[in-house]
Amino acid sequence: MLFKKNHYSFLILIIVISVVSVLFVGCGKDDEKDVSDIIDSEVINEEPKLVNDETIMQDGEETVIETTIEETPVVEEVPAVEEKPVDNFRIKGSNTNGNLNNKGLVVFDNVTKNHILSVGNAVYQFNVETDNITKLFSVENGGRATYLNIAKEWIYFINTANNWVYRASRSDYSIIETVVEQECLSIMREQSYLFYLVEEDGVNVLYELTDNGNLFKAKHNMFLISHYYSKLYYYVDSPLSPSQIELSSLEGHGKYRLQYLTGIADELYEMFAYDDQKLLLVCEFDNEKKLYNYKDNELVLVLNQKNIKDINYEGEYFYFISEGENGSSICKVDIQTFEKTLILSNTSNIESLNVINKWLYFTNNNSDNLYQLKPGDLEPKLIVVD
Repeated sequence: MLFKKNHYSFLILIIVISVVSVLFVGCGKDDEKDVSDIIDSEVINEEPKLVNDETIMQDGEETVIETTIEETPVVEEVPAVEEKPVDNFRIKGSNTNGNLNNKGLVVFDNVTKNHILSVGNAVYQFNVETDNITKLFSVENGGRATYLNIAKEWIYFINTANNWVYRASRSDYSIIETVVEQECLSIMREQSYLFYLVEEDGVNVLYELTDNGNLFKAKHNMFLISHYYSKLYYYVDSPLSPSQIELSSLEGHGKYRLQYLTGIADELYEMFAYDDQKLLLVCEFDNEKKLYNYKDNELVLVLNQKNIKDINYEGEYFYFISEGENGSSICKVDIQTFEKTLILSNTSNIESLNVINKWLYFTNNNSDNLYQLKPGDLEPKLIVVD
């Protein structure tokens, strides 16, 4: 009986010893893992611990190495590009030659980004963003402000009541000063100088107005003056010489003939500079009006159209009014390809086409009103003021 108990105890002991041995051997196999497995799974995949910019811990020792830390590139936010008016010889806020070719009834304000408009016997400010119209000042004696120009803190204009030159203070529009007490044909500004054209003894004379007073500039049979920065372009029609287009500096240093018009035109109706020695002209020859482009010392016929007038230019296109049996039309022409596009048709007696950043302004029937055609619109809107 004792033997049986001991026998069972011995068997249990053997079983326990066997189980423990198996467990011990298994643990040993894990500890004896192949060296190549260790290299593959642990050393390569483990990055050294960074102590500072120059020291790392490897194999328990500090090792100085050169480290290169790649910074995440910072992507700078590009601000939205503000739409700016085409330069088009708009010298420090002055008006464009295209608008001044057509009485200069509107001008762009580079400071406020608004449109300055002449409507009736007052001048207004039109906010493009809100469509709000604000009256700035009235024109004396019931006249209309024409040949609008902005320079520094003043808005210059010719009052059609007497054709004198005035200016209104932009800081206080109640302040209006007389600048030239003489009938003027047109005015233009170049930087801080005012140039005005008058007729004296049957001859057109160009004056420059500075802080020192009126300075004589030139005396010619001078018509259709225009400028591009410091260069002055004008048409000369004298019985003593063939009709021609001449170029001189605004400082009055010398002159240069650009183009004879004899044999090309019987009469020159319109002309203005749109770039350096680049001009647009409306000429009449054999009772037909033709539009020419003077560029690269060459006069190129652009359009042969009977009733073309009030040419203007801004940016990619030049604009003009065409009169027909069914009314007036406004067209634009690509300055590079000369491709013509009809903008507005069959409108009664359009005149004085002005442009600001593709916004079109014009009058009709020689009235004191002003119409506005927004880019993309098909019908013009009458500017209504109080």
